[in-house]
Amino acid sequence: DVAEDVVEPGAVKENVVEPTVMVQQHHSQQ
Repeated sequence: DVAEDVVEPGAVKENVVEPTVMVQQHHSQQ
């Protein structure tokens, strides 16, 4: 996991940059 974080920081950034999107989607599904 750590290696991926260092290799692909963009992926982690997206996860941290748009955390609301994931939450919104989850809420919409419920």
